[in-house]
Amino acid sequence: MEDNSAKRSKNFSKQELEVLVEEVVSRQRILMGKLDNVVTADNKKRAWAKVAQSVSAVGETERDAIAIKKKWADVKSLVKKKAAEGEGDEEDRRRDVLC
Repeated sequence: MEDNSAKRSKNFSKQELEVLVEEVVSRQRILMGKLDNVVTADNKKRAWAKVAQSVSAVGETERDAIAIKKKWADVKSLVKKKAAEGEGDEEDRRRDVLC
């Protein structure tokens, strides 16, 4: 029987997560900004591709922009959930997410 399901990629390493956060924060204005004359959809697409390239450079697995955007959404969600639960201070929540 042939298996046509997509293969699961490796988990993100701590180093990949750190680079992801650094790259997204450094490009925050473009990645999270509203579309206008300066922040275009194409600019956002290129910025996510650059983030993916930076993350892939430090890890064993080649990551594309789609996987990077999904991981970023997952990290944001986890941080918000931990904040709502009131677990530790902000630095503890960041450390937990990156570990």
